Amino acid sequence: MAEVNWELIVHRLDTIVKSQDDFKTKLNEIDEKVTKIETIKHTVDGLKKWKDSIDGVLPVSDMKTLTEWKGKIDDVVSPTQLKEHINEIGYLKTFKTKATMIWIVIQAAVFIIYFLDKAFGIF
Repeated sequence: MAEVNWELIVHRLDTIVKSQDDFKTKLNEIDEKVTKIETIKHTVDGLKKWKDSIDGVLPVSDMKTLTEWKGKIDDVVSPTQLKEHINEIGYLKTFKTKATMIWIVIQAAVFIIYFLDKAFGIF
């Protein structure tokens, strides 16, 4: 009878050890899942901060308005055409500036010639 008790005790101890190993395995799985959840939480917090920083720069209502405007402008002109037109406008502005400066220089020269002619009769 004493041997049966020892065998029973050893069997119970083996069962406890196996249960303890299973418990450790489950605990490790839970730790891994908690780590993943903390990583996801950290990522979500980062996204929230990013969203708040974006909202600080451009409110959502303005972003919707801008998106609608872009949709409408894309119906009228493609981004490539828009870039070409902007470059052409820049060229025309430069041309206008140069033409205006040439006109001013010619007008100044005419004025100087007229002044010299009236004042000194040189021409």
